[in-house]
Amino acid sequence: MPIAIKDIRNLIIDMDGVLWHGNNAIAGMPQFFETLRRLEIRFVLATNNAGRSGEEYVTKLASMGAQIYTDEILTSSQATADYIAQTTPHARVYVVGSPSIGTELRHKNLTVVPDAEAQTATHVVMGGIVGHLTYDKLAEACMAIRRGAMFIGTNPDITFPGERGII
Repeated sequence: MPIAIKDIRNLIIDMDGVLWHGNNAIAGMPQFFETLRRLEIRFVLATNNAGRSGEEYVTKLASMGAQIYTDEILTSSQATADYIAQTTPHARVYVVGSPSIGTELRHKNLTVVPDAEAQTATHVVMGGIVGHLTYDKLAEACMAIRRGAMFIGTNPDITFPGERGII
């Protein structure tokens, strides 16, 4: 049975490759959100991309003409930070990847350890690695994991929809 738009109350909407490709918004994207607000359809924009913080996604969407608020964004970095904060509130986390992961961990009052203290980590979190991956970071992460740190990857994707196509 088809669902009428008037019957929709809430939506979860993916971002990368759905609302934009690279830095190019799909046609009508800002108007889509205006329509959702006018129809009082609540939504959350979700992504398993850990490359940006919630605030950074709000800025990206604003640059494309859409007004979105931070409480309407859910990233894999935020979900990871929520999980660690709930299960291990005094965690010491070593991050391999995007600085936005550290931002989201700090929002949850978690300790992000620098490279020099990687071996004291209780958790190693990896994600959003484009441009942030080095051999030294990988070596530190591997050693921390071998010493017992829990490893968390922010998402299992093996591809990424970029401006030049699937990467």
